[in-house]
Amino acid sequence: MTDELDLAQASEAVADQTTRGAALQDIAARYPDLWPMIAQHPNAYPKLLRWLSEVGDENVKGIALARLDTSTSQLPDLPPVPDMPADLPAVTDMPQDLPPVSDAPPNRPWHIGSAQPTRHTGMSTAMKLVIGFVALAVLLGAGITVFVLVSNNLNGGPPPISTNVWTQPATDNAEPNQDYSTQPEPEPTTDVDPEMEAQRQLKAQIDSDADFVAYQLQDQWTTQLSAKKYGVKWEGHSWTYQDIWNEFLQLQARYPMAAMVQPSQYASFNLGPEWYVTVSGLTFSSPDAALNWCSSQGLSDGYCFALRITNTHGTNSKHKR
Repeated sequence: MTDELDLAQASEAVADQTTRGAALQDIAARYPDLWPMIAQHPNAYPKLLRWLSEVGDENVKGIALARLDTSTSQLPDLPPVPDMPADLPAVTDMPQDLPPVSDAPPNRPWHIGSAQPTRHTGMSTAMKLVIGFVALAVLLGAGITVFVLVSNNLNGGPPPISTNVWTQPATDNAEPNQDYSTQPEPEPTTDVDPEMEAQRQLKAQIDSDADFVAYQLQDQWTTQLSAKKYGVKWEGHSWTYQDIWNEFLQLQARYPMAAMVQPSQYASFNLGPEWYVTVSGLTFSSPDAALNWCSSQGLSDGYCFALRITNTHGTNSKHKR
């Protein structure tokens, strides 16, 4: 086990490029002097790097953050911009003998399609006759309309039909003077249930930590920090989903590698799927080493105990003696 290694042996293990991430995590928990080497190790996974960036000095923090921020380091170098030739012709070097745009006098109307432009000399007699007939027809129509309006009003007839072209045609179900404006209807507002949102966040956290638990914590001794379910009574309080989520955030702020486990996915838990278990994320070679860590953190037996996450049956948890 890694806790049996002295500092020299641990240094050799970190120098080995094939050392697994779980072993690096175990060494990091015991030898802070090796944090710079661990932060540069190719098998240092993101959660371990984030933890190092939280607890390490400025050197370790810089290395860990640089490893986490790989988005810019993978960009290809852009080719240099080629130099522009110095002998480009100047913009003013344009020929000065260009013909003028047009010799036509201003506001000169032209006949489209004629070989030679000709000017209008006046309105033809036929055109004047057409305009006269149109004007006469308009006057006659206006007189007839006035006569019909007056006649209907005097005889109690029906009101005239509106000819406003801007009025929309009425439908069978439309109310009189209905507003046909096309303003969008306001979207219905739905209040988010805080309990449902907290339950969704808990489920998302379990999914996010699933790979870390499976590949880094499985079959390893770690420490359990909390186990809660909706409605459980603890210290005189009935816990809600919001309480469970807020407690996890507080534990994660204190222990950056903390993870949430779904107990029903592992045989080492005697709990149902409605429970939410938070572990420290640190691994230990023995239950006694895990319990010593609980003592060093000032956590009592009711809040912290050794736990081995595994799918094999047996004694996989140990409280303080």
